Amino acid sequence: TVTHVEWVANLQNFLKPIYQDIPCPDNDVRVEAGFLDMYTDRQMKDGYCKFSAREQVLGELKRLLEKFPNEEVSITLTGHSLGSAMATLSAFDIAETRLNIRENGEKIHVSVFSFSGPRVGNVKFKGRLESHLGVKVLRVHNKHDLVPKSPGFFINETSPPWLLKIAEDIDIPWCYTHVGVELELDHKISPFLIPDADAASAHNLEAHLHILDG
Repeated sequence: TVTHVEWVANLQNFLKPIYQDIPCPDNDVRVEAGFLDMYTDRQMKDGYCKFSAREQVLGELKRLLEKFPNEEVSITLTGHSLGSAMATLSAFDIAETRLNIRENGEKIHVSVFSFSGPRVGNVKFKGRLESHLGVKVLRVHNKHDLVPKSPGFFINETSPPWLLKIAEDIDIPWCYTHVGVELELDHKISPFLIPDADAASAHNLEAHLHILDG
């Protein structure tokens, strides 16, 4: 997250139906509005944003799959922080639009390596991504990092199932849940990192990679 536009995307803490921007038959699948806008919006006056992130990623992926029609391939997306949210949305998009299905019916595996990622969507998003679409996500985060704890500070995957169900039924706009398998790290166990570093240091990607390497 660097630009003002990206900060605004992070702060749009309400759920938006994904079908409005990405084809999805389940109208109850919702994601954070700012992340979805960042992924699908384009600015025709901006030389760098004539095509949305979605159009650029899907276009390049289609080109590569056509270039290697007879190769055994898989699709792996990765990102840090806001990039993690973009990678998760992109993986959902690829699988939902069946871009990972070849003409002969072969299904190409789609996975995500998420670093320090925020929550992206609601329970229905998690269920469709994991169970219906079969996208595999490894969610790597530092236990002292605040970003993965948002959005959805109060109602999330740690809440009782009955509370999550009520929140979904009455359409509470800030009920989020993480996706995938969690790999929790702790920078304080490393003898090479400052244990009482500031919040930005706990979110630092280089620190995450250092702990993984160690």
